[in-house]
Amino acid sequence: MLPFPASPKRTILFASASDYPLIEKTAHSNSDAIVLDLEDATHPEKKDIARKNLHKALSTINFGKKEVIVRINAIHSPYFTDDI
Repeated sequence: MLPFPASPKRTILFASASDYPLIEKTAHSNSDAIVLDLEDATHPEKKDIARKNLHKALSTINFGKKEVIVRINAIHSPYFTDDI
């Protein structure tokens, strides 16, 4: 049994956390879940701004009933510790 309720997702929308206007748009989408990506969708030179955008978005944007998932970099990458 999972420690949280699970439900099927019809649509999952991925967005680079480096693009704040795009993150805002995802909140108004019809998707069931949003993945805010710090990994592949974020250029290495934009990782720091992506983390700041992510913090701001999670603190201020109302995503409604959408599940919001944060995709972080791999544990052995040079970005993992900063992502956490």
